[in-house]
Amino acid sequence: MSKLHKQAIAISCVTLIGALGAVSQPASAEETLKFRFVSHNTGVVTIDAADGVDGHSFGAGKFVGIALFDDGRVGSVAYLANFDYTKGSGTFSTFDTIKFDDGSILRFRATGTATLEGAKTNFTEGKLEVVGGEGKYKGASGTGVLTGTRLNSLAEGGDSYFDSTLHLK
Repeated sequence: MSKLHKQAIAISCVTLIGALGAVSQPASAEETLKFRFVSHNTGVVTIDAADGVDGHSFGAGKFVGIALFDDGRVGSVAYLANFDYTKGSGTFSTFDTIKFDDGSILRFRATGTATLEGAKTNFTEGKLEVVGGEGKYKGASGTGVLTGTRLNSLAEGGDSYFDSTLHLK
């Protein structure tokens, strides 16, 4: 085999390896994450809206917990929430961070509606939007949905769970 043939084969192999590496990059992969996160508040502040509407209040709080993924992974969750409620029902928005054992981080925003039903609050119409990430989720974008329930009042800890689906790009 001539020197020219050997060089051509070497260049072809390097080109093929490079092409295969480009195809397997995770940044361009799409992924659907299904998970439940369970949380408890670490501090909530509410204030009367002072608009003359009975039971109208604004509030903000910090919540922490865990996220349990359908694929078996577990991550720690922390989020900040704000809400505009009248007699326990109204709108909410959150900024959520999930940290994984491998050092990856996923950040998203949630918005939706809360409805007080007896001692429980149901969260519906929740929309999720990815706002950032690190590690495996660096450069990720996407949207999703959530539903959930708060089992007790914010004054009693605001123990909550949310079922979420995120479609990542």
